[in-house]
Amino acid sequence: MKKFLSCLLMAAMVTTLCACGSSGSSAAASGEAESGSSSAAASETTAEASNRLEEILAAGKITMATSPDYPPYEFEDLTKTGQDAYVGADIELAKYIAQELGVELEIKPMTFDAMLAAVGEGSVDFALAGMTAKEERKTSMDFTTPYYVEGDQVVVVRADRASEFTTQESLQTAALAAQNGSHQYDVLVNVFPDAEQTPVNQITDGILMVMEGKADGLILPAAPAETYISSYPDLVIAEATITGFNGQDICAAVVKDEPELLEAISAVTTKVNEEGLFYTWLDEANALSQSMQQQ
Repeated sequence: MKKFLSCLLMAAMVTTLCACGSSGSSAAASGEAESGSSSAAASETTAEASNRLEEILAAGKITMATSPDYPPYEFEDLTKTGQDAYVGADIELAKYIAQELGVELEIKPMTFDAMLAAVGEGSVDFALAGMTAKEERKTSMDFTTPYYVEGDQVVVVRADRASEFTTQESLQTAALAAQNGSHQYDVLVNVFPDAEQTPVNQITDGILMVMEGKADGLILPAAPAETYISSYPDLVIAEATITGFNGQDICAAVVKDEPELLEAISAVTTKVNEEGLFYTWLDEANALSQSMQQQ
């Protein structure tokens, strides 16, 4: 894949050089004129790109949206600033995708709903946020091959109320929260139809609701749930087991109807899945999260 992408980039560079060479500039032309000519040639090359992948290669940058409230997948390191502040297993995957394509990565943080809209509108190139390839999402975006299989769905509750929620049935009439637009909200709607259902924009909002007693529980995948309860000793994972929504494939979302870009990113996610790289990044992200809590 690297050879294929390199060829595309080389072709773009040759086009730019040819455009510059045809101007008939003498060797005595000023540096300012050369700079302007190069900028124009670069713009022309981007304009002539026949698909989004070629545009990315010509620009030398790929943009990725994420919702950085989902440790260990994506979260913020408050000791850092700018792009370096965004860390986690999905962030490492995004960096790896950019590296394989030979371009720079620009991370655009936003809420989960806004992230879905950004991919659908094409204002970003792709998104990573522990996402499943839900059928309704496929109308506005495409999905890569899976890079990870998500484990159990669980419910985070207050420790002093854990004895109330030992079975799935005991949660049927509880006040439950889940992130709006997420797979967990589907769990809430389908598994707990009689519960008091509250969508939240950010997972931290749901955590606060449980802490303050405004919700009985928050539905999360096991990995983020473990990270959150390690930060909040008053919270635990309920003993209740949720069935029917476990073992979901996690994929990257890509701007729709850009088959070249989808194929290029899918080649990377397939490699990551086959080599088990994401599990290494998860372990590193968990270790980082725990070290941050001790600071």
